[in-house]
Amino acid sequence: MKTTAILLCAVAAASALPPIARAGEAKPALIQVYQTTVKNGKSETRPVDAGLVNMDDMMLEPGSGCQHFVGIVKIDGVQFSQSGATLESFRFINAKGDQWSIPTNIGRLSNVERSRANSLIKVGKQYLIDANVCGSGGYPSLVNLYDLSVQFRP
Repeated sequence: MKTTAILLCAVAAASALPPIARAGEAKPALIQVYQTTVKNGKSETRPVDAGLVNMDDMMLEPGSGCQHFVGIVKIDGVQFSQSGATLESFRFINAKGDQWSIPTNIGRLSNVERSRANSLIKVGKQYLIDANVCGSGGYPSLVNLYDLSVQFRP
């Protein structure tokens, strides 16, 4: 729970920046953390895929008709591209019982990151997401996604 609180604070702080300071400066990326495990008395440190950041390049300005949402979701389903090469969207049901489908924008990543990002998002797992919902139709767009099963340590 402490990890979730830290992540929520980090996302809230980042989303408090003026939109112009965020937009255009950072590129979409798959982020990793390094975790150390001990096997047979030997310590091994390896990178673990932990989330997606800067997936949306929309500038949220006052009066833009967009809303910003941050919350924990459990993935209900995923949708891949017709070729099967890119995870295009994921689904979840919110607390009100509404089903949401959010595009991932994973196609904007490099080929290597795209391949790894495709296996980051899995049905049944929980994630902290940061998303924008814009327009009269409520069109969602993923900004950031963090895997809650990964230990984030300073």
